[in-house]
Amino acid sequence: MTSPMEDIFITDVVTRDIRFHTSKGKHGSDAMSPDPEYSCVYMVLVTSERNLEGHGFTFSIGRGNEIMQLAAETLKHKIVGRSLGEITNWDTGADGSKYGFATLWRDLCYG
Repeated sequence: MTSPMEDIFITDVVTRDIRFHTSKGKHGSDAMSPDPEYSCVYMVLVTSERNLEGHGFTFSIGRGNEIMQLAAETLKHKIVGRSLGEITNWDTGADGSKYGFATLWRDLCYG
């Protein structure tokens, strides 16, 4: 018997560069960040199941936000096409390979 998540696939990764202009009022400034532009890269994992999406974000102080977004866009080919079951399964596959979050992490970081 297969998990219902085996039939749900990630079909797209959408990223957005979101910035909050906080430097004008010096909101959140300190000695290391005198002009912070608090920002985030917001990501949406779109799935084959119409009403199911994954949402996440990574914060920065503005500098480097475009690099974080580019990194997410560059790695999305390693996520699109995977089933949720493959990502969340902790069992060993029929071929002896291990699957799960650890495998996804290694694929994203090492190849």
